Formats: sequence, structure tokens, C-alpha cells
Amino acid sequence: MWTQWSELLNDPAFNGRACDVETNETGQLIVTPVSDNHAFYSAAIVCKLNHFLPQGIVQVETPLVTSKGNKSPDVTWCSNAVHDQRKNTIESPIAPEICVEVLSPGNRKFEIDEKIQLYFEQGAEEVWICDLEGQITFYIPKIGLTEFSLKIPDFPNKINL
Repeated sequence: MWTQWSELLNDPAFNGRACDVETNETGQLIVTPVSDNHAFYSAAIVCKLNHFLPQGIVQVETPLVTSKGNKSPDVTWCSNAVHDQRKNTIESPIAPEICVEVLSPGNRKFEIDEKIQLYFEQGAEEVWICDLEGQITFYIPKIGLTEFSLKIPDFPNKINL
């Protein structure tokens, strides 16, 4: 059992695997295989975030400590101020302002709904969900589902392959 994210990172059994690895609140691993589409959508979102918000930091698989274990949003954007609070840590309880989940075929709705709430609890200002067809939905705390990002109103709601 891995109780700390650093223990998992040092385990050679997970080196180079094509999957998202997170933990639940008891330290059990949650391993989700990813597809080529997952990688494509993640990369496209990274490029678009860098274009629309070049003054911040864009990351992939950002480690985040939550009340339900260690999670790692697929793509994140944070301001330089939030990045300064997070940098030089293996795991941080401070969420980036934008957290994006890119769905894989194995994802279940209740898991994604839980992640949205967990990211908000840790301070995320927006959570985006990119579905299997590249459609993006935007969530804002206390508002819920919105038609567009409040931080980037011109961000497309569809990523095309």
C-alpha cells in the first residue's frame, strides 16, 4: 500500500505505463488505462491553454492531495502566484485554478462528479471535462455547468481530432 504519493512515484512497477494512477482515501491505487485520443485531447488542451493564458503555468498530470486521496487532473493551468505556492512539492493540497479531466473509456460518471467536487474543495475555480468525442463542458463552483469558461470565454467547447 502506498500512503504517500512519493512512495508510488518511486515504485519501478509503474514506470512508463500508459495509464493515469491515483489513490483513494485509504491509499488504494486507482489505475485508469488511457487511449491515444486521451493523449491527443490532453495535448490540444495544453496548446490552447498556453495560447489563451500565456502568463500562467500549464501542466499535465498535476498531483493534488484531496480528502479522497491523491488525484491528478489530466491538464491544469495556474497563475504564477498559485504555482509559487505549489512548486517544489511532490503533492500539494492547493488546486490549480483550472483543472481538466480528459475522459477515458473506463471512467465512470460518479467518479468524475466526485473529482469535480474534490477539485473545487481544494480551490479550483473551474473544472473542465473533455469527453470521448472532444466535447468540453465547463463547471464553476456554486454555479455548476456553464456554457463556456469564465476565465477564457473564447476557449472552444470542442476539440477536433
